[in-house]
Parts: sequence; C-alpha cells; structure tokens
Amino acid sequence: MKKKDQNSKSKSKKPKVSKNDKSKKFKKKPKYNNKANNKLKNNNKPKKVNNTVKKTNKLKESKLEYKKRLNGINRKNVSRILQACLKYGNADVRSSISQRFREGLNLNNLNSHSSKFLIKLFHYCNTEVKQFLRFAFFNEKQKNLIFSRFSSDVMDIIYSKLRPKDQISVLQLYTFSNSFYLNNDETRKAKEVNSINQLIQLISTSTSKSSCLEKMDSVITKLAEKELMISSLSHDLLFVYVSLIEDKTELVSQLYKIYGQLLSTRSGNNSILALIDYANAKIKKHIIKSMKRDFPEAVYNKINVNFLIKLVNVTDDTKVVFQHLVEPLLEDLNRLLHDTNSVKFVLNLLNTVDTTSPNTLKEDNVRKEELQKEFVPKLVEYFKESDLKSCILDKNCSQVLLHTLKISKDSNLLDLVLSIFSENLSEFLDNQLYQSMVKCKNKISEEFKEFKVNERLWEHVKSDVKRVLSSKSVFLLIDLVESFQIRNQTDLISDFKNTVTIDIINEAKSALTGINCILKCV
Repeated sequence: MKKKDQNSKSKSKKPKVSKNDKSKKFKKKPKYNNKANNKLKNNNKPKKVNNTVKKTNKLKESKLEYKKRLNGINRKNVSRILQACLKYGNADVRSSISQRFREGLNLNNLNSHSSKFLIKLFHYCNTEVKQFLRFAFFNEKQKNLIFSRFSSDVMDIIYSKLRPKDQISVLQLYTFSNSFYLNNDETRKAKEVNSINQLIQLISTSTSKSSCLEKMDSVITKLAEKELMISSLSHDLLFVYVSLIEDKTELVSQLYKIYGQLLSTRSGNNSILALIDYANAKIKKHIIKSMKRDFPEAVYNKINVNFLIKLVNVTDDTKVVFQHLVEPLLEDLNRLLHDTNSVKFVLNLLNTVDTTSPNTLKEDNVRKEELQKEFVPKLVEYFKESDLKSCILDKNCSQVLLHTLKISKDSNLLDLVLSIFSENLSEFLDNQLYQSMVKCKNKISEEFKEFKVNERLWEHVKSDVKRVLSSKSVFLLIDLVESFQIRNQTDLISDFKNTVTIDIINEAKSALTGINCILKCV
C-alpha cells in the first residue's frame, strides 16, 4: 500500500512555478528519430526532382586521379594493348588508333604509359601522324612540356628523328627572345640557319644577344633543377648556351652533380668539356671519384674518352687521378691496349700536351711525369710477359709499345722487340713500329739514337736486300739510309751503297715507284 501511495503522490505533483508565477504547459512533441517514423514523414511530403549533378565524386577524387582520367592512354592496360596493336596491326588499324587519339589528346598530363604509347605511335605511323606529333609538342604554346619528365621523353625521340634544319627551328623556340623577332633583318637571317654553329654565330652577333641569353639561362636552370638534362634537345640547348657565355664558373657549380647526364650525346660531352676548365679542385675531385663508380666503361666509349682525357689534363692532383682513373684500368691491360678508344687515353698519359686552363697550376709535363712514374713500369712488365709479336702486329698496341720504349729506355724490352724483327723478317719489314723508330722525320726516333736502332735493323735487312727492294718494304730502306746521312754515319752509308748497288736497283726498278727514291739517296 505504501508503494501505491508513493506512486500516486508522484503522479499528482503540480507543475513548477516560475519566478513570474506563471505556469508552463509542456506539450510533448512527436519524435521522428527512429527510422520508421522518418519514412512515414518523408512519404507524406511530395518528392522534389533534383536535376543538379552530384559533386561528391569529384570531391572524393584526388587531383592526380582526375588528371589520369583525362587520358585513357594513361592507364597501363590500355596503353600496352594499343602499343601491341600499333606494332602488329596493319595500316588501317594504325590509322584508326591515331585518328582516335588525335582528336582528344591532352599532352599536359602524360605519364610513363601514355609517353610509351606516343613513342610507339610516332615510330609505327605514317608521315602525317609524325608531323602532327611534331607540331603538337613543338610550338609556342607547349614550350613548357620540355620541363615534364614524360613529355621530354617523347620530345627527345621526335627531335632525334628530325632533319638538321627542323632541329634548328625547334632550338629557336628556346633560344630566341621576343625582342629578337622584332628585328626583321635578324628574323630573315634565322630562316637561313642550317646548323648549330650557324645558330650560335647568329645569336653572338645579334643586338638581342643579352635577352636571348637570359631566356636560355632560365631554361637551362629549370632543366638542371628538375634533373632533366637527359635528352638530346636539352644537350643541344646547353651547347648553344655554353658557346655564348664567357664566365662559365656559375654554370659549372649548377651542373657538376648531374654531369653524367651529359655524357650520352656529343653536344652534351662537348658542353662538359668546355665547362671542366672552370671547375675548381673540389668539383674535379668529385667528378673523378664518381667516374670510377658510375662510368667504369667510359674509357672504351668514343665520345666519353675525350672527357676523361680532358679531366686528366686539367687536374693537378695526380694522386687522385691515378687512384681513381688509371689504376682500375690496370686490371685488364690486354683490353685497354688493344681497344681503339682506350688507346687514346693511354697515349695521352704517355705524351705531354699544351693545355691552358684557368684553374690549373701545374705544367703538363710535370703532371704527366708524376703519372708516368706509376704507369710506365706496369706497361713494361705487361709487354715482357705478354705475346709481344701479337702486340707489335696490332696497330693500337704497337703505338703504346713505341711510347713505352721511348719513356722507359728499357734495353731488355728493346732487345726483345728487335729479336722478333730478325726472327720474322718477312712479316715486319713494313711494320709501322720499326719504321717509326728509324724515320728521321719523326721526333720519337731521336729517343732511340743511343740504342743504335737503325744500325741494328740494317744488320738484319741487308742480308735480304733483293727481296726487300721488290716489296713494299722498300720504304724501310729509304728511312734507314736517310738516318745514316742525317747522323753522318759514313761507315754505314758506304756499307749501304756497296750492298744496294745500281744493278740490283735496276732489276727491281720496274716493280715499285719507291726505287726512284733510293736512286736519289745512293
């Protein structure tokens, strides 16, 4: 009973009185929080037709995804399928593909897949498509495509296939300033330019040279910052710019960390050759060390070997040069001395060169002597242990052997060389190595004067004079007799005249024209 009384009391409570003595009547409002009530409420209201496009997809979609959606060829599977169709399809298939993508192509959002597709499109389609792609990439509105990694890949392929005249017109987009085109006379001359050297000459004499240099400077700086100095177009632009500027110190500091990108083309290599003169000792040391690590095969490349030669000739720290450039090559001397390109590098080490560089202090002869102290003994050891006959017969290796003999003055090695001559007389009578050792017109022959090489060769030759006179080896006899006369070796001159008589000469006169030269000497 008590519980019931308590409940009745709670139900019979009066509403609270406010300060103003006015009671408030609370009306319960219907709640529509649950799903069932919401449905009932919505069903009672008339539905509005919404014609606006929902923006939720665009808000959720990232900018990168949105850009990818602009080009279907940006998708990997689409690109690979189309590339296969271009490669294996017939002319009609290629024409339909090119027509489809010529209409809605967006070059501003290329990726690796779309760039590969466009390269294949340029490679397999007809001249009309090639022309379309050329004008699509190389025009005033699309000049900034060169600063995009994937666009520059396509541009490089197109640029490399253009004729020299067309390549010059592309270069003019990035070299000529607006003020240049205001001069009608210079604009007319620009149409007559057919080579890079002519383009450089035109800009150097132009009244707008400074503005052209400013434009090129901005292009080169941006390419260097983005590390996009990898295309032949960028290398040609750099070569034009380097050929026109006088102070190259600042440019070296910008490019030395990406110099490896310049070694792939002739223009890039020529640019770094011109810049390395202005590099300080720290930059040279950085390049030399990285050459050993990143470009161990550079010495065997016909373009890169010139850069290595220049690097040796302008670097004063010979210890670093030998440790990082020369010493690693000693592991395979056989390949080094028989390769046409690497022999140039070796011969440069064995000869002094007149070089003028603003950042070098040593004379070249001092620099080369320091390098030869370590290098020449290794060569002497190699020739003594190797097949010397094959070395003499090889045109490249024989040149290195000749200069090694000149510098080392090693009598044992010289004896081996002369013994091979006597044992194989018929093979070596017209060999360039032996002729160089006695030919007076060659300065190097003076280095062998003390060893009496001409006298020792004559002893081997005179026993078989008739056969020598009737062959191409007759010019060796001419070199020998001239050396006797210049050095005033009377005994040898008389011995030569007694051996090579007029009667013997007349017998062989009809065989070779060189006989007339011997007649004059006798």
